[in-house]
Amino acid sequence: MSQTLLLIRELVARQEVRISDHGYDELAEDDILVSDIFAGVTDVVMVEDYPEYYKGPCCAGCSKSCNLSSSCRQAQYRAMDRRFSEEDSMTRRRRTKFIHEGQYAAEVDVELIESQDGWAPYLSLEDAQKLDEVHATLRQSDLQRARTMARIFKLTPVAG
Repeated sequence: MSQTLLLIRELVARQEVRISDHGYDELAEDDILVSDIFAGVTDVVMVEDYPEYYKGPCCAGCSKSCNLSSSCRQAQYRAMDRRFSEEDSMTRRRRTKFIHEGQYAAEVDVELIESQDGWAPYLSLEDAQKLDEVHATLRQSDLQRARTMARIFKLTPVAG
């Protein structure tokens, strides 16, 4: 078994991960939630392993249990980086991320973590989970709940 994958499983189990802003957007585009990654990391099948990648060890894999028209969804575990910088070498900045689900859009305030290593900028695990929750509540049209985490808009087409 890959040392990179073992490390990722260990970090996920301890919830000691940072998720790249870009990596999160790529996962969300494919309707993959952070909770999906956490739930599937124990049965992932390694597809590619890059233990010496210049940004830090990373790998790509797919879940054994995936069933999407006979093809696997690949989740880039590169978004989870083991090389946490010291707190004083990181800077944080506020950013608004936009989510679109059906007839709704949301503005979600998050904090991006900038560092000189890896896949920066990063989202904290908490902010990534908040984004996931906003996606889920909008899919369910639970506007009351979504409203507690984001500014919600109803989209109206202006032309056919």
